[in-house]
Amino acid sequence: MLLLKYLRNFLILCIVVEIYLYNFLNLSQICNVKNQFTFLSPVSLTALELSAKLLPGIERVELFTKSEQGIDFKLFTLVDGEMSGSNLSKKNQADFESIARQTKNMAWFSLSELPQNTQPNISSGNLFDELQKSVLAIKIQNTPSGTADLFLFYFRSNASEFGPILSDNVLDTGHKIFAGRLIYNNIKALFEQLVDNQFALVNYNLQISNMLKIHKQQLDEKDRMITQYQHQLRRIIESAISGYSSHSLQFSPYVITYLTENFVDIEHLQKQIEGAVNFAKTLSFGSGDLVLNIDIHHFIDYHNNTELKPEAKIADELDSYDAQTKVYQFLEILEKAAIKLLAKGEKLTSVNIGSIMDHPVTAAAISDKLKNHSRKVVSLLNQYPEKWSTIRNHFKPISNIQERVADAKIAS
Repeated sequence: MLLLKYLRNFLILCIVVEIYLYNFLNLSQICNVKNQFTFLSPVSLTALELSAKLLPGIERVELFTKSEQGIDFKLFTLVDGEMSGSNLSKKNQADFESIARQTKNMAWFSLSELPQNTQPNISSGNLFDELQKSVLAIKIQNTPSGTADLFLFYFRSNASEFGPILSDNVLDTGHKIFAGRLIYNNIKALFEQLVDNQFALVNYNLQISNMLKIHKQQLDEKDRMITQYQHQLRRIIESAISGYSSHSLQFSPYVITYLTENFVDIEHLQKQIEGAVNFAKTLSFGSGDLVLNIDIHHFIDYHNNTELKPEAKIADELDSYDAQTKVYQFLEILEKAAIKLLAKGEKLTSVNIGSIMDHPVTAAAISDKLKNHSRKVVSLLNQYPEKWSTIRNHFKPISNIQERVADAKIAS
């Protein structure tokens, strides 16, 4: 009868353990759902957070482990899901180290055998002492730190939570061995899983780091090749320009940058330079200038427009230049016409300016051109403050454009 009663109680214990083991595994999955990277925390602390749910009747769990700095040891306590940590005195640290040495994998202790206990040591070596051992010590090798962690599971003296095991509700030696092995195996498996996850993440991060390093090297190589290409192209352009430069013909430093950014091929480059020089000479005819300065506005986009039609009106001529050059040339034409009118003593109106141009246009054409390119006009006026003084100060449409653009900037 006693044997049958023992087997019955043992089976009940197994069922209870199986239920809580299932709950523990579900808890692990829930933790992983909430935070896919719980293993990023120190392995021992993660194990401590999960350990209190392993079996019923656990009042609190303590962890004796080395600090993250690896210099001294700390004691962490988990009670009702709340974790706290504290430093240890040299005496208490020595006491915990002594318990760790006595524990191969697992061992049971009474409260009187533990550090910081408040009960006198009444050990007499009898069966009653064995029944008083309600603290399970588990020692796990902590691979990342290279030291051993000591877990202390404090069970309640009343074992009624395990069910009707014994009439006096006290865990006997067989139950303790079974519970100890169960907790030890689960804690060990949890450690191994966390360490494996950390190792896998380290390898993954290493691969990502290597990929990023290779990608950066490729980008750096491309940047180096681009820089080298730009230097070589700049030397080619400087060499091409030097063939035209003289005491009476000088190129603005902006020309090299412009030609570099708009380079197509050598043939196109030669056409650009020749076209700019011829265009500048044409515009300066009769001016009496001793030095002819070539700037970016003298360059026509021959890639898109290969010839000019002298008989076309100003609007058609401007369409053959890039946007900035078109507006620049228009301001040049306006300034030239305005100077002629002032020399004759006539008013600077759109009608008068349009009629005195080399290719006369209507006042409406001038108004539309200034309105459609107002921002470019203001940009060029700011970029070249020394130019177009006549229309700046005496031509009302130009003043109106500057005021409108300034007001628009303030409003925005």
